[in-house]
Amino acid sequence: NTSSLLVDTLKEKEITVVTGIAHPEPFLKYLSEKGLSFKHYKYPDHHNFSASEIEGLKEKDFVLTTEKDFVRLEKQLDNVYYMPIETTFLNNKEMFDALVLDFVAINS
Repeated sequence: NTSSLLVDTLKEKEITVVTGIAHPEPFLKYLSEKGLSFKHYKYPDHHNFSASEIEGLKEKDFVLTTEKDFVRLEKQLDNVYYMPIETTFLNNKEMFDALVLDFVAINS
């Protein structure tokens, strides 16, 4: 059972943002640009949450995270939600493909 919330409804909540990704800055910037106020708990990429960390997060009113971290937290927390992140390449596709192929050729 999946439910959705509008970003505007989050402005009324006390939000705890949890990230266990390498570069959370774009996610945090997006939340700030939407006018959300939050406290950020930053963990290393692929972080294994300890029992005490989980207990601390259970005490929070509203935990917001990325979809990647949600998958790891959803069975342990009833108060966790995620915001899907989508990546779009707006530049020239051919140029991007060439850069990737050059990088692979150099590093193989």
